[in-house]
Amino acid sequence: KFKDLLEEKKISAFSTWEKELHKIVFDSRYLLLTSKERKQVFDKYVKERAEDERKEKKAKAKEVKESFRQLMEESELNSRSSYSEFSREQGKDPRFKAIEKSRDRENLFSDFLVDLRKREKEEKEEKKKGAKKDFKALLRETDEIDRHSHWSDIKKIIQDDPRYEAVDSSGQREDWFTDYIQELKEDHRDKKKRDRSRSRRRSRSGSSRSRS
Repeated sequence: KFKDLLEEKKISAFSTWEKELHKIVFDSRYLLLTSKERKQVFDKYVKERAEDERKEKKAKAKEVKESFRQLMEESELNSRSSYSEFSREQGKDPRFKAIEKSRDRENLFSDFLVDLRKREKEEKEEKKKGAKKDFKALLRETDEIDRHSHWSDIKKIIQDDPRYEAVDSSGQREDWFTDYIQELKEDHRDKKKRDRSRSRRRSRSGSSRSRS
């Protein structure tokens, strides 16, 4: 009951017994405990209340930051966006105003842009990887290509294919084509080596049988 009294009188978690005494001393519940017990209950109450308030403050700050991040997500920002531009467009939004300090807003905006640039880079690399895989598949499917082919001839054959268009630049297409031709040449050399090796083994095998 004495604890209920403290709660009803909205005793501050960060105050002292002496400062709060006038709020409770004239209530009948004040007399339910001894002087020592009252002080113990009070000390325990303010300690627990202080911890609760810290948790509430932390949760509120997290909620405000998450709402601000949601606002940035909705604003369709890109890696070239500026804080001043964002501030002009969203300054009246309650989620923007909920972050009281301008410096805190700018820091959150900067952190968001760092994450955004990282995401954009990863997406670009993933897209490039997919485009390369598809372009190499296109080259493999093109019967006119062999190890002697030239890019100037082949590009006329494949340039209408969507996989050709999906590659960002003509230089990149030519580089990947050159890599593919190099692979064909290496495969041809490896095949010739294997053929020569098999031929020598057959020759040695034939000589052994003739001697026997």
